[in-house]
Amino acid sequence: MPDTPLLNVVLSDTHSGSDCALMPSECYADDGRKLGGFGKNPRLSWLYDRWRESEDWIARVTNGQPFVLTMVGDLIEGIHHRSDEIISAKWEEHSVIHRTVFNDLYKLAARVIIVKGTECHTGNWEEAIRQQLGLPEPAKDLWQYELHGCLIDAKHHMPTSGRKYLHASAHSIFQGNATFEAASAGHHIPDVFLRGHRHVFGSWTDGRQMTLCQGAWQLLTRYGKKVVPDAVPGPSVSILDWREKGVGELPDLRFKRFAVPQEVWYE
Repeated sequence: MPDTPLLNVVLSDTHSGSDCALMPSECYADDGRKLGGFGKNPRLSWLYDRWRESEDWIARVTNGQPFVLTMVGDLIEGIHHRSDEIISAKWEEHSVIHRTVFNDLYKLAARVIIVKGTECHTGNWEEAIRQQLGLPEPAKDLWQYELHGCLIDAKHHMPTSGRKYLHASAHSIFQGNATFEAASAGHHIPDVFLRGHRHVFGSWTDGRQMTLCQGAWQLLTRYGKKVVPDAVPGPSVSILDWREKGVGELPDLRFKRFAVPQEVWYE
């Protein structure tokens, strides 16, 4: 079994604390009040079942081998834009929900990379969560790190598109622009770009570089229904796998991407 991780588990946009996002079946505030639980809401129970399925899948794919966990921003929903679609008006309690759901995964990881998300959603709470979990490496807006000879560039934001047929174009455009910017500055050019923000799973590669964006563990809020009214976003989790790759080769991409069933979406 290798000592150096050859696996990278990638998640993004968990938005813990949103009443449209993944939450545990039970979760309690410091004073004993119940925070989590989804009652009879079919969408929330569907999200929870998909997360439990994802945990089992991660365990099967990693098979006890060490892995890096990369969380690509917007870990909590936060208090923003006067939204009332939240479980609690306390930022700390959004953090409690997040840590309750993902604590086991954090504990299993050999290394954790946390990317800061949209400032109005999270403020500096990604860093606060990192400290609460006792993790050694700080949450940052921009992360670059190397795995098996590949330079990984992890940031939260990337371009969005309301047109489904243009999603791949956004990947190739931002990859090309990021590559030219790095070259112009004399920086090392990344091999793998990890992104979030757009809430839609997608990946693109030209064989030399690849991009990867995760689906959100939050279904459409009322704001989302206004901005992208036709969208049916679904959550995802990905694993970048270098176990059968040479140093510097792009990893195999393994992923679980879930589509919300029609009967649940319109319930």
